[in-house]
Formats: sequence, C-alpha cells, structure tokens
Amino acid sequence: MAFRYINPGYGVWLNDSAVSTIENNFTYNPDHGISFTKTATSITDENKIVVSQPFTTDIYVKFNMYVGNYFPTGFYLGAKSTNSTKLEYSCMGLHMRSGYVYLFAGLPDYVTGAKIITLSSPGIEKNSLNKIQFHIHRGEDAASSFGEITINETTTTKQFTEDNYYRTFSDEKAFFILFPASDSYRPYISELIVSDESISSREKIIALPISGIQTDMTAGENGIYIANAADQILLQTPDIAALSEEYGADSKVTGISLVGNPAYKTGTALTTSTAFSKADSVITEHGTCDLSDDTDAVIQDGWSLSDTTLADLQNMQFGWKAGE
Repeated sequence: MAFRYINPGYGVWLNDSAVSTIENNFTYNPDHGISFTKTATSITDENKIVVSQPFTTDIYVKFNMYVGNYFPTGFYLGAKSTNSTKLEYSCMGLHMRSGYVYLFAGLPDYVTGAKIITLSSPGIEKNSLNKIQFHIHRGEDAASSFGEITINETTTTKQFTEDNYYRTFSDEKAFFILFPASDSYRPYISELIVSDESISSREKIIALPISGIQTDMTAGENGIYIANAADQILLQTPDIAALSEEYGADSKVTGISLVGNPAYKTGTALTTSTAFSKADSVITEHGTCDLSDDTDAVIQDGWSLSDTTLADLQNMQFGWKAGE
C-alpha cells in the first residue's frame, strides 16, 4: 500500500525541539494558520521523518513555503540515495541556494549529472507564499528517468542526462528536511504532502471532525487515553456532515494521516503503537510506531486511499492499537 505523509504545518510532528510551530498566522498559511520552521542550525542537522515504507522509483512532494526578505540558502527536502548518509551529498529531491532551485538525482552538486533541473530564475517570490510541487521518477536508466517541478503554477520537466554514477533511492523508510544554517534565510513550511504515488495539484489537507470514540483504554486527563495491556485500541469515527456540505459528499479522499499527540510510554511492557483502520467490519493494520519516554513526543502514520469519497468515511474508523 502506498503511503502519504500529511502535515498542515505542525513542527511538533517532527519531534525536534528546534523546530517551532507558528500559529494563527494566515500569511504563512492561509488554509490553517499554522506553519513550521527551524532556528539556526548546521548543515548536518537534518530532520528525519519516518514513513511506512522506503521510496523505490518515485518521490512526490507538495508544500507551501513562505519566503521572507531573502531566498532560502541551504534548504533541502527529499529522500536519500544510495550515495551517502548525508542529505547534502545524496538528495533525491529539492535543493535551494542563493536564488537557485535544483532537483537533485542523489549526488553531490559538483558531480556531472547530479542536477536534473536547474532554475536560475525559479519564480520564487520574496515576502510571499510560494506553492511548490515536485516529482522525481528513477527508472532503470537515465533515458527512463525524469524530474518535474512546479513553482507557482510554472512547470519544468527534464529527463536525466547522465548514466554515470547511477544512484537509486536508499532503503531508509524516511524523507528528510534540512533548513538553512542562518535564521535570515529560513523559510516557513506548511501544507506538506509527501508520497510515493501521484499527488494532484488540487489536493488539500482537511482536518476531520470526530463524532465518536470506541476504546478499551482508560480515559485520563486532558483527553489522553491510557493503555495498560497489548492490543487495547482507540478508534475514532469521523463526522463528515459539515465537510460534505462544504466540499460535496462525492469529493475524493486520497489519503489519511493519523496522529497521536502526545504519545509516549511509561514503562517497558508497551513500547509501540500501530495505526489501523476499520471499514465496515474489515480491519487493516498500517504502520507501527516506536514509543519514547518523552511526554511531548508525537507519533504519526499515513496511507493512501483509492476509490474513497467523503461519504465513504462515515462507514470508517481510524485509530491506534497498543503493542509490546
């Protein structure tokens, strides 16, 4: 099953105290008013976002980026290749530097063929919200491989030009974000969707209201639920009435992002939590997240849906199952 990472702009979902969430700022994010950025860092301080399976042939990314007085310099977003453990030497994705925008093919920028696309006049606007989307397809050779990037509705597509130093996606179940080392150049990121299958330019992130909860966990304070035995569950039923009126009951649902915030362990008996969904009587397990001792930690899992509408969600439930 294909995965979908969905984040409207919550920095806490990256589980890094240096990543901050900006709330109630509809300039940075007109849709939800939230975005994230990272304070001054070094070139090695990558944020690793774990997903349920590794990239194999394709990476698709869609996000909004608010840029201030300066173009981002040293910003990366993508997967890693088999070339190196450092994102700057192995990015299969986007790189921004000094007003330039690149798509990289998993090699350092000084290697011939590393840059699939170079945009010297990329269309990034200062003091503005920029909509960015890219796709890299890694085929069996350069002739069957290509990159495509859209910046504020202008699209550029190019085939790979070099077979030398051929690189494929690494086997890490993750993608990475590397922010600029200077606060002056840092952007604000929101409405982030990452997948290994196609993302429509019209796709939007929408929060699902909840109409009910089914659980055998114990209700604690402040909405927290406590599991004390393996296989205990917490299931939520979405309330789609208002969303159906706004978007239409036949609107397509392309993916689900399930978040546990906070989610942590208090001992050694229960150390994982598995995302699962229930459609009518059919239960499907998704990704399993390891729990930490950090009481501010967040877990997240996401997956794609096909042939699913808003109306279908009224017969579905989503939740977590405690595990050893």
